[in-house]
Amino acid sequence: MRELFVWAGTISVLFAAIFLGYQKNYKRMFAYSTMENMNIALIGLSTFTVTGLIGALLLLLAHSFGKASAFYSSGNIYEMSGTKSIDGVSGLIRNRASAASMLLSSFAVTGTPPFGTFFGEFLILYSVLSIHFYAQFIIIVLSLFLAFVSINFNVSKMIFRGKSEYSQSGINTALPLIAAILSIFIGVVFLVVYHAIL
Repeated sequence: MRELFVWAGTISVLFAAIFLGYQKNYKRMFAYSTMENMNIALIGLSTFTVTGLIGALLLLLAHSFGKASAFYSSGNIYEMSGTKSIDGVSGLIRNRASAASMLLSSFAVTGTPPFGTFFGEFLILYSVLSIHFYAQFIIIVLSLFLAFVSINFNVSKMIFRGKSEYSQSGINTALPLIAAILSIFIGVVFLVVYHAIL
């Protein structure tokens, strides 16, 4: 059963990464990243190791805040721009808070250090290696790399390309920023606890 579930999660992660490679809708892009992250968590649980379990719980907790930030930010951008198209949004850098929340949330959902998602994914990958599932490990790593490049490339285009004038109220930009920062905080707390235990 362990091998069956790990393979199911691995294949789902691969397909999610492939779908992310040609997304034109930023809200759908983040939806596919949820598919990727949930299956990474499934893989962690399916390894039936303590490391995999801790990694899955850490990933789920950190991802919940990172993804909340991503969808808050996406809603703000849609409200400002009136489009869900990645190519239809440009120059977000002029709205510093929206640009920061979008960038931080994209880092959170793609497992960039020091976000908690990074440490969760690291523990899960370690657990996959510990049970000698080398083929799955390689596929997962390649899929994570493809997802990272796809999401952050698209988000960077939206933020740094072109010029636009967007305005947004303070409360709408504060919520996604707080959620993204909480995802970082979870990663920092994990590091502190980990070093304290060692």
